[in-house]
Amino acid sequence: MPDADFVPTGIRLAYYMEGRLLQRLHEEIILPAHERGYTEIWLVGASMGATRALMYDSQYPRRCRRLGAVGFLSLQEARCCRKLMS
Repeated sequence: MPDADFVPTGIRLAYYMEGRLLQRLHEEIILPAHERGYTEIWLVGASMGATRALMYDSQYPRRCRRLGAVGFLSLQEARCCRKLMS
């Protein structure tokens, strides 16, 4: 079985509200992993985290090897995402 490292992002609601969540994820998690020599990065999220994983891939294409999206958005989450994307 291959080795794997797991890094929780520690994302807070304030990051969503600041509108800098994807930038912070890129600068604080993904880039340092690449700099440390990681060549296969998987980004996985549930619910709004899944939406952000997909949005990250849209803004920073091909930075992650795999994406995992689990769960469906509630109406409240969908409204929040729509507001954040506009």
